[in-house]
Amino acid sequence: MKKQDFFILIIKLFGLYSMIIVLFNILPQNLNYIGSYGVDSTMIIIAIVMSILTVGLFVLLLFYAPKIVSLLKLEKGFQSDIIDFKGLSEESIIKISSIVVGGITVIDNLPSLISYTLFAVSSSNSGQVMEANEKFYWIASLIQILVGLILVFNYKYLLKLLKKNCAQQQ
Repeated sequence: MKKQDFFILIIKLFGLYSMIIVLFNILPQNLNYIGSYGVDSTMIIIAIVMSILTVGLFVLLLFYAPKIVSLLKLEKGFQSDIIDFKGLSEESIIKISSIVVGGITVIDNLPSLISYTLFAVSSSNSGQVMEANEKFYWIASLIQILVGLILVFNYKYLLKLLKKNCAQQQ
């Protein structure tokens, strides 16, 4: 694989990851905020601007990745023009990807889960009731951590599933 192709792939993957984060984290938070505190003109303007910026960044990273690589000159400064992945099999790439994505998901959501858990314990001890949006974020962070742990520890099942899907498509 050429260096330029590798960096294009990395930028496109980052764009997809960013869009997934927006769809599964930021969008539900905004909808929950609107549902909890009502709709006002400021919130609508902020939501529209954030949506436009997010979609713009996604389009930029996904469709203009070659221009970004050439603009930043990312392929310069290496000894060879090719990155050698001959030692990696499909299984190794899927295993590494699954562990990295799962680990990032766990690390990203662990502080939220700890914070909401501590808040739930302290509110139950003091006789207060957790609000619905706090319960929502608590459950959402727990689910995301569970999905991350499943990706980390069940990469063999994911590998079998992907191989089975590839075999069916061919």
